[in-house]
Amino acid sequence: MPLTEARFKIRHDCPFVEITNRYPGTKMFVWCNRDKEVVEVIAKDSEAFKKLLNECLRLGDIVESFSDNNKLYVFTTTCDCTLENSVTKNIDACDLLHLSPVIHVEGWEYHSVISFNHDNLERFMKYLDRRGFEYDILKMMPLKGHLAGSLSLTAEVLFSTLTDKQMDAILKAYSFGYFNTPRISDAKSIARKIDTPRTTFQEHLNKAENKLISSLVPYIQAYRYMNKEQLWDMETPKN
Repeated sequence: MPLTEARFKIRHDCPFVEITNRYPGTKMFVWCNRDKEVVEVIAKDSEAFKKLLNECLRLGDIVESFSDNNKLYVFTTTCDCTLENSVTKNIDACDLLHLSPVIHVEGWEYHSVISFNHDNLERFMKYLDRRGFEYDILKMMPLKGHLAGSLSLTAEVLFSTLTDKQMDAILKAYSFGYFNTPRISDAKSIARKIDTPRTTFQEHLNKAENKLISSLVPYIQAYRYMNKEQLWDMETPKN
């Protein structure tokens, strides 16, 4: 039996669903490894950003965070998902392949999955009904074309060659506006702020950038020559 590609929009009792429902125009992207969640919040404008920041700070145990202090806030928090309150846990329980990230827009939660047999999808929908989750099926059809067109890059592929110091350098550079256009900070000013020799910080940052680009290039090359009509539409979901 061919693989089945399915996409759902789901509404249930979830803080991210509630936040995007109260703040139209807000987008939240969630990556979860079932222990920690990385959440990217993109506000409609700087005024909404201030309110969203306060909302996010009340969500619970935030392990790490950074922001551009304008429209973007990224934070890592402890995952407290259960079968009763989480769509993702039910996806796992039904042996479906979950495609990250989960997208929250306008009070809806968008999930993409690949199923190895139709029974698993039916079981998943029964779980949703049993838990009282509201949902719509946006797409359900045999997977066509390249599987790589649907699967996201894994963290292992991108980051396994980075050292802790190189990852820290990338995150510090991002949080201080090194990658902004125009650039807000340079390596020298960031090194001063984190009390590290400039040459040391620059070396870690350069090595991290080189490794990330080297990991991405094969995927960029493959994507470039794919049949674009067969690629997964990754634009913002619409109700």
